[in-house]
This record gives sequence, structure tokens and C-alpha cells, in this order.
Amino acid sequence: MINRVELAVMMGEANGRTIEAGESPFDEWAQGAHIPDGLRENLRVMYQDYEQYGFPGGNAIVLRTLLGREPRSLPQYFQELVNRKVA
Repeated sequence: MINRVELAVMMGEANGRTIEAGESPFDEWAQGAHIPDGLRENLRVMYQDYEQYGFPGGNAIVLRTLLGREPRSLPQYFQELVNRKVA
């Protein structure tokens, strides 16, 4: 499982910049992201669960089946985003 610090490092390596992981208090993030009040409490519970137990991800076999190909790694995906031309 990749933590947010490792994820920030991967993103930084892909675009040649230093990216540091930070953490905003949930309410500050939810307000800035314009999360509706009705959804806010459900997200709070979900994120608390992730914080306590992690989020190990899905099943690689199912993902291959759904995609019809081998999935990209996170570093490959970030590099693809960096290389994408914006029209």
C-alpha cells in the first residue's frame, strides 16, 4: 500500500518538481472542495475508516479483466499525465 508521502514523491519524480504531502483538517478540505452538507458526513466516516484501516485497493485480476489489458503502474500513469498535451 502506498501512503500519501510516497504518492507525492512519485508525482514529483514524474514532473521534475518537489511535491510534499500535506494534510488539511477534514472540514477545511470539504468546504474548499464544495462538498454538500448531505455528503460531508458520509465522506468523513469513509475517510476515518481509511485512516484507521487503510485502503488496500482492489483485485489485480478483476482490474485486468475490466481493462482488457495490463494496468499501468502509478509512476507510469503520472508520467503519462505529464506528457499529455493540453489543447
